[in-house]
Amino acid sequence: MTPQKLYQFVLSEIPFLDFNCKTCKSAIRLTFPMKTLSANLQCAGCGAPFWYEGNSIYPLMQQLTRTLGAYIEKEADLAFSVSFSLVSPASSNLDD
Repeated sequence: MTPQKLYQFVLSEIPFLDFNCKTCKSAIRLTFPMKTLSANLQCAGCGAPFWYEGNSIYPLMQQLTRTLGAYIEKEADLAFSVSFSLVSPASSNLDD
């Protein structure tokens, strides 16, 4: 059996989302709480469009950020918390 490491995160511990450009590797960081999500987001490095109003991914990103933000605001009052885990082989570089 291959040794693995388990990293567990509670959703309320997520302070921001990074949107990473696949072309130039530049990133845009959006922090919580987030009131609105830009309908037209493009890479700050190369100008590649991440999404635009009318693009099918924009409503999904809008829903994701709203849902995560609402959960983070309400988590302290709930009788439960939500978490997710990352599993990696022990030899990975997640500790770096």
